[in-house]
Amino acid sequence: MLKKLAEEKVFRDPLYGYIKIEYQIILELIDSSEFQRLRRIRQLGGNSIVFHTAEHSRFSHSLGAYELARRVIKDVSDVRLALSDYEQLLLMLSALLHDIGHGPFSHIFETVLNFDHENKGIEIILSETTGINKVLNKYKKSLAQDVAGIIGKKGVFPLVESLISSQLDIDRLDYMERDYYNSGAVYGHIDVERIIRVMKVHNQQICFKESGVRAIEHYLMSRYQMYFQVYYHQASRSYELIIVHLFKRYVDLLNKDYKFKTNHQVLMKLVNNMSLEAFLKTDDCRILTIFADFCEEDDDILKNLADALLNRKLFACLEDTAANKNKIEKIKANFSDEERKYYTGYSFVSQTLYKSERFLPGKILILENDKLVPIDKYSKIILSLEASASQTDRKFFYRKNSEIKR
Repeated sequence: MLKKLAEEKVFRDPLYGYIKIEYQIILELIDSSEFQRLRRIRQLGGNSIVFHTAEHSRFSHSLGAYELARRVIKDVSDVRLALSDYEQLLLMLSALLHDIGHGPFSHIFETVLNFDHENKGIEIILSETTGINKVLNKYKKSLAQDVAGIIGKKGVFPLVESLISSQLDIDRLDYMERDYYNSGAVYGHIDVERIIRVMKVHNQQICFKESGVRAIEHYLMSRYQMYFQVYYHQASRSYELIIVHLFKRYVDLLNKDYKFKTNHQVLMKLVNNMSLEAFLKTDDCRILTIFADFCEEDDDILKNLADALLNRKLFACLEDTAANKNKIEKIKANFSDEERKYYTGYSFVSQTLYKSERFLPGKILILENDKLVPIDKYSKIILSLEASASQTDRKFFYRKNSEIKR
């Protein structure tokens, strides 16, 4: 039997009032150095450049996902009855640890160092050197392996997996509402409590009552709007492109045996072998400190990119269209061959309201007369928007010549 705390611990939260910790194992995982590191990683990467209050962390989102898992178990009788006590524990642990593998600047870091945060999270959970692994193994030898399997979608605990990762899951419910709240955007508010109240289990699949369809329709439309109004904002994409090009210049200089004046050993270890030890030493603060030091380097391109990142000298942009082709080529011609690699770039993003492909896991299912019906077959609104609410955006970004110091 899991050890309960003598007195329930709470975290004050702007969304849920209190996040409640009832079990010793949850508290020990939160207190681990690997989990505390998430305090120093922003949830939204570069979006705080646009939305100045979006300073919330992966730590707060992970606690929020855990709290929603706890509430689903407590409030949704179907889920509570369908899951064994051990599976209920796995649901809470997996929700808490699902983002443990994120690096600095969240998803941007995955792009520049070519890794997947879920795989890195699995490595952290399974490595005998981490505090998280030690805590899990202390309670049950198979616990770390089972949590890692859920995050890696191995299919051993399918019901738990669908609650953690699907098109309407605990992760999305928390980050949507948390990002909406902290960014100040007006598009992303969703009725989390209602969606949880109408949750059911039928034929060992998560589904929702018909009475909850309007809340789910609103969730899907809000999510679609959040992507293009917040997550894919052009200023955020400019900021992220600068980070990508700053890393690219740094790696190119390493390969040329450039003699750095500043201390960059942590970054170099990541680039050279991506060891877990080096990875766990990185967070937004540490990498930004290295970037700030790059402003003192002799290489003009590295210095300019670091200055642009730290002082919000964002790249300008044009729509990447046939009509702008000549204009884009003229802008590119203003740079030397070397500069063009770092001072210009393209960004392509796309988003769909709902993905209904038959092979796609995690469909949103509505329980209608004891039958499971996909949301796009039940809702005329989703069906009508499925084809039209699919958007792509291509942009060309470039550094203004007036801001380049040569």
